[in-house]
Amino acid sequence: DVTMRSDNIRVFHQILQGVDFIHSNGLIHRDLKPRNIFLSGSDLHVKIGDFGLATGDALRPGQEDLVLTPISAVTPLVFDNHTTGVGTSAYASPEQLKGSTYDFKSDVYSLGIMLYEMFHVFNTEMERAQEIQKLRAGNKCCVAFRLKWPLEADTVEALTDSVACQRPSAQDVLSSQLFLSHEQQVKMLQKQLLRQQKEMERMREELIEKDKIIAQLRRDKREMMLADDFDFFV
Repeated sequence: DVTMRSDNIRVFHQILQGVDFIHSNGLIHRDLKPRNIFLSGSDLHVKIGDFGLATGDALRPGQEDLVLTPISAVTPLVFDNHTTGVGTSAYASPEQLKGSTYDFKSDVYSLGIMLYEMFHVFNTEMERAQEIQKLRAGNKCCVAFRLKWPLEADTVEALTDSVACQRPSAQDVLSSQLFLSHEQQVKMLQKQLLRQQKEMERMREELIEKDKIIAQLRRDKREMMLADDFDFFV
């Protein structure tokens, strides 16, 4: 599992870098899927190909002549034996399939589906199709996946949010905790725990102060009632 995660994370990091570069140049790929991701060499160097559907997305001045060409003579990324022949619709964003307006966040959705496949071991093509459909329908990873890969599950669900504007950008994911080492993750969790403990202590002190105020108000009320009773008898 450690080696698997290391290889997958290295590959996904490169995919994100490539997609971030595409987006930073005002383009949307629109057809990101395993068959369009190519691995070159023993170090798993990633190249993104098949820009036949790529389109401009708010191109900035001076970028009109930017040309992206397909990559050839390299090995397509295959997550398992069942990836071949997968329809593009499995990776397309909801807004793409609806034919409505979409932007670079559509590519981000495709990244989420691919990340899910990279870490999820499917035994059959039917299981793969069913699990991806469940993810697309409910934006939730299966329980077994979340238990084994909690950080990856959080990232997958963020990337495949049904609301496009809620999805992180490729750059956001590149700077996320997904790519932290185990030691860095432990330190980050320790800092989060410390912040939570401080926040809980602050809230506890606030509750104590509120209890004091309530107790004082009750004493004041009793004194006022006693004073009213005294005035009545006088």
